[in-house]
Amino acid sequence: MAGTRGADRQGLQVSTVSTLAASRAVVTRSHRNAGLDRLLAALPEVEQQNVGSIGGKLAAIATGRAELYLSVGDRSAPKDWDYCAPSLVLEEAGGALTFGDGSPLRYNRPEVVQWGTVLGSNGHLHGALLQRCQSALADPV
Repeated sequence: MAGTRGADRQGLQVSTVSTLAASRAVVTRSHRNAGLDRLLAALPEVEQQNVGSIGGKLAAIATGRAELYLSVGDRSAPKDWDYCAPSLVLEEAGGALTFGDGSPLRYNRPEVVQWGTVLGSNGHLHGALLQRCQSALADPV
């Protein structure tokens, strides 16, 4: 069957979910902190799924099995190599990964730790996710 190799392959595609109420977030079970718990409390309608690695979490979004990713680095945080390749896969599938203020992650700097809030989505929900999380972090506790 010459010439058919890979002919049935399809690219990855994020889900078309466009409301937070219908979304699923991939979260960590082992690296919880007060900031992450605060963000998740601001999204009570979102279903939470525990997934191990950052690559696994972003792959779940890139393949449409989830829509949201939230991380808050306080005492420890992911490094460039945790995000670099998975973020490219996510973005090529139609998703987005930014800091909590909407700015892009930056790589290849002397500081390899990605401190702060990092949010990922299927792209359709990124604006709503940023707005909800920014409000949650701005409100005094």
